[in-house]
Amino acid sequence: MKNRRKAVQPFEIKKRKIDIFRNYEANGFEKNQRKFENFSTLISKKSTMPSRSYTGMFFFLLLSLSFVAEFRSFNQFWESFQKLITVILTLFMLVSFTFMLVNYKSTKIQEQLRNAHINYEKLLYGNNASPTIPGYYFTDLLRNKEKFDMFHSPSQGSYFGVKKVNLQNANFDYSVIVTGKQIKVVNHSGLENIKIYTKPGFASLRKSTIVLECKGRSELKNVILKFYRDRDKEPVSVLLSQPIELMGNTYFGITQHIDHADQIQSVIVEKPA
Repeated sequence: MKNRRKAVQPFEIKKRKIDIFRNYEANGFEKNQRKFENFSTLISKKSTMPSRSYTGMFFFLLLSLSFVAEFRSFNQFWESFQKLITVILTLFMLVSFTFMLVNYKSTKIQEQLRNAHINYEKLLYGNNASPTIPGYYFTDLLRNKEKFDMFHSPSQGSYFGVKKVNLQNANFDYSVIVTGKQIKVVNHSGLENIKIYTKPGFASLRKSTIVLECKGRSELKNVILKFYRDRDKEPVSVLLSQPIELMGNTYFGITQHIDHADQIQSVIVEKPA
């Protein structure tokens, strides 16, 4: 008599395989469903397009309008209106591009100073260095959207061969350290080896910058600058705060609209009371 257990065994194995396949299908369906739900959630949360993505559509719209204006005959009023709009947009583009070009040149110098500071800290502390660099500072832009992406990650230290790179906000244009003019200084603050750099704005349209440099690290967090212009009877006082450190030196600065900043010939530096 044949062994009944052996006869039933192939059927049980087949049934078990069917159950395993069904479970596999169910699990696969659940995984796909979860992926679809995650994708739907992502789409629902990111339902708006970034503003830079509209640039292409805007240019295509301008091209379309230009072709329509070219092939259709307008009366004298619409032709004059079209020319006026073209002139206004051209002037706006030229002014905006000029401000962007000047700011991008400044940030390029800022980038060089940041990289030099990282290499300086690396020479002092080796691969365990954790330098702190100032953020980018834009002096004048017609629109805030014209800034480039300023994302910062401490893990970028691996690119420079250091432990990590920290970021500190900067409240003045520190590229003036390179591009500014050095003027006389009267030191009443107790700081050593002080230098003052200035860069006046153009025709009061752009902001002016004053930067104070002192050798080494300073314990002071604020200093007061006093200066005279040609028509000033009393000195103008400016408070400098939030210093930054670059290559072993401490820098205080301010970037704001200062009328006739080109008339500043000397500066008095004092310690806050």
